Amino acid sequence: MNLINIFGKVGGKMEITELSEKDIKAILKTNQYIIKNINFQNNSINGSTIKNKIKYFFKIMSSERCKQEIEGYSSIKAEYPVPRLVEYIECTDTGILIYEYVNAIKNNQGLLHDYILKCEAKNTYTSDVVKKIFQYYDKSLKKICRVNSFPMEEFYKKRINTRLLNWYKDWEINEYKIIINETININLKEIIGTLENFFEMPKTYEAFLSQGDPNTVNIGIKPIFMDLTTAGYNYIEAEIAAFMWSELIADAYFCPKYHAKSYKYHEQILCLYDNYKPNLKYSINRDKKTIKIDGNLKISKIRKKILNEYLRIFMKNNIVVGEELKYYIVMRILCIFNIREMEEIDTIYSLFCVGMFLKLEAKGKNILSNIELMIENYSEDVKIGHGETV
Repeated sequence: MNLINIFGKVGGKMEITELSEKDIKAILKTNQYIIKNINFQNNSINGSTIKNKIKYFFKIMSSERCKQEIEGYSSIKAEYPVPRLVEYIECTDTGILIYEYVNAIKNNQGLLHDYILKCEAKNTYTSDVVKKIFQYYDKSLKKICRVNSFPMEEFYKKRINTRLLNWYKDWEINEYKIIINETININLKEIIGTLENFFEMPKTYEAFLSQGDPNTVNIGIKPIFMDLTTAGYNYIEAEIAAFMWSELIADAYFCPKYHAKSYKYHEQILCLYDNYKPNLKYSINRDKKTIKIDGNLKISKIRKKILNEYLRIFMKNNIVVGEELKYYIVMRILCIFNIREMEEIDTIYSLFCVGMFLKLEAKGKNILSNIELMIENYSEDVKIGHGETV
């Protein structure tokens, strides 16, 4: 099959959000594909389809995003296991990527996300599965280069104006003093200013080849890496921040709670994420403009062990990470979801997480070692099922 199959306009210019299931079926049918199932998400549409009795995975995005993904796919396919890209169908400003179907991924099975939930349910963990995944990072870290920009900037520098400043301007909480566990004092207005200045400064970056959006739904335990729009040579600290926030907290709690569509066919977490709800004590004094928060991060032992395996890959390769890592983590906390729009306890938990990660210090050491200590000392375990602590 040809990688690119341009067949012109289908009813004129169409945005992703304007495409109905009927439209998609018509486009795919023109190319001899029959839809089996379809999933509408915020920025893309995906599902499975059949052609000549062979099952494929399809993904629909803007043509610009599709071309980004093709570029990411091309950059990574020789070094990481990825689904084979079979065909690209372009329709004016919309594109359809057709990938080989990964049979190992099915209902609540096959993703790193599913594996973690299984380990938590049984309260057992062996490192063999994650080591098979992380071996590709280990290999890639042998080939570091310096770059002036990187694909994952989409989640950081490029969200300063579109999300950080746009979402949090004129928020009452910006003026508040936030006191965490009586020892950490933060002010959101100051943090936003620091982030804006930090990400505006021109820099060069130590980069390695990576998948670029390392959440637990994008990694299969086969192993296989999916969703390659930001794949390529990425800044090491941007990659670490993305994996760390997703694996520890976001994929366990915030993402299933506020973006359940991402978990189609992997919905088990939708019945479990309440186990990760924080046990925080907090008070808001609007007269004094203070918020006092006391508590810990809510993280399972399994997730801590997996993160430690991940961080050790970088330490083994003598990667020294400085304190600027915390700015990348804070951008993930504040700019995946608008924390102003969350349930109050989750807004408070997000602010708590910002403070906890900002307190990280290198103190002449690799900050990765201090991350392990901080998470161990300032987190409480999670109880799943019949009250087992995991």
